[in-house]
Amino acid sequence: MPKKKVEQEVAVEQKSVSVKAVLFELENFAVKGRDVVFNVLKKILADKDVKLTLGMFSRYCSHPSVKHFLPMMLKMEAKAKVSEPKLITEVGEAITSAFAGGSLKLEAGVPRLLKAMESSVVVAALSGLDNETARQVAANLGLVDSGVTILSYPNHGKNFPSADAWLKLAKKISIQPARCVVVATSAVSCKAALSAGMRSIIVPDKYTAYQDFGGADNIFDEFDDSAIECITQLLKAS
Repeated sequence: MPKKKVEQEVAVEQKSVSVKAVLFELENFAVKGRDVVFNVLKKILADKDVKLTLGMFSRYCSHPSVKHFLPMMLKMEAKAKVSEPKLITEVGEAITSAFAGGSLKLEAGVPRLLKAMESSVVVAALSGLDNETARQVAANLGLVDSGVTILSYPNHGKNFPSADAWLKLAKKISIQPARCVVVATSAVSCKAALSAGMRSIIVPDKYTAYQDFGGADNIFDEFDDSAIECITQLLKAS
């Protein structure tokens, strides 16, 4: 067979490969990020005579923006005398330090997900942390070495992840939104993925389990083989 014809056939084969992606939240899926924030907040607020409960955290703090959730929580808990700007800075720095400290453990389902995905599936993560911290966390967890693409989206509002954040991550890896499956942990993340035109499965934690996940393709109490199989099937259908 002439060399030119062989090259043409290879090119056709490469074009036929359907590149798809699995996207997830770095802080709340790769690790138990809400536990990290809860423990940091609980310790700091105890010094301000505010006793943080699971219910309070779920109500006010399910979104990562400290400057949005902290003032509202202090107001509703009748602690308006606390210096908000100083406390916001203190809490924000403590949370960043907790994530960057290197003590976080990668959730067991993540390596299984990476291993299960075919070579034509890109895996990428979205973070609400600043770029340096997000990269450090990903490196500490071994995600960088595993080829996971990380997008830092720190200048977010009270609702994060947003549709724009998911779309920017898809753009970063050059994959159409319709070919992306998002692993979300909250209703906000789920609805944002749907608004971005992506499929989604939900793996809630104890802070978000009560939320409305209408529109999600499936919900799993834990990220196990059934969840990975669901992702595989969604990718095939996209």
